[in-house]
Amino acid sequence: MKNRAFTLVELSIVLVIIALLIGGISIGTRLISGSRQVAAQNMSDRSPIFEIFNSELEASVELWLDANDANTVKKDANGLVTEWRDKSKNERHALQATETNRPSAVSREFNGLTVIDFDGTDNYLSTQDTVLNPGSSDFSVFIVANFDSSGNSENLLSQQDGTGTGRAYLRDSGSNVIESGVGGVSTTAQAIVTSKYQIYSLTHDNSANEILIYTNNSSESASSIAAEQATGVLNIGAAKSATNFLDGTIGEIIIFDKVLNSQERKEIYNYLTTKWNLELT
Repeated sequence: MKNRAFTLVELSIVLVIIALLIGGISIGTRLISGSRQVAAQNMSDRSPIFEIFNSELEASVELWLDANDANTVKKDANGLVTEWRDKSKNERHALQATETNRPSAVSREFNGLTVIDFDGTDNYLSTQDTVLNPGSSDFSVFIVANFDSSGNSENLLSQQDGTGTGRAYLRDSGSNVIESGVGGVSTTAQAIVTSKYQIYSLTHDNSANEILIYTNNSSESASSIAAEQATGVLNIGAAKSATNFLDGTIGEIIIFDKVLNSQERKEIYNYLTTKWNLELT
């Protein structure tokens, strides 16, 4: 039997089938990504934080920013973040009025979940109100973040002066190590691993003058460090003077105005680890 060439009709049918297959794969990928986002949102809605909201710790949640909650991330026409809304009852939303300083909410994902992308040049957000005064407060900070680069003193979270002296809560030391400047003394923890999402955490015990920095729940302590008074707003992705910008991404920030006990920390770590599908070492 002689081989024959495909007719134009047959070729057209083949091309249509291929297009449908490609389209199906693309739609399937989007559905998977969408389902992960919905699952993560459902987890947020059922998280220990909401359980805490129904307990004696309700008033302790000072700030909660969740990049994967589309209802809380307001974007301009280019997908740049104009407002990152606080999910706590305090409504201390993080804002950026200047277009060129806005991070992106559409350029990056992690495990199918939306993250806020800071370009390391001039992107940052600032809360519209003071979150806490570290000189007179206990507090615990949790940040799910990724450094695209390190060694440049990049800031995850800092506080402007206001009345007092603001400091970096969590930043790259400039030597590839995560550190805090609270209290005016650099307290360092583990080395930063670039291009890897981690849970960076900080606690301050005001009565004990103690600061603890955690990377994935492994801590380094510094005793006898008293945090200074500061009433300024928080900068996300930059130092207090809007310098030393983060080159990386942030998925979630939670701040409590108390030192969480070991069980409470475990609950928050379990929530963040499961939601963001983190492989912690």
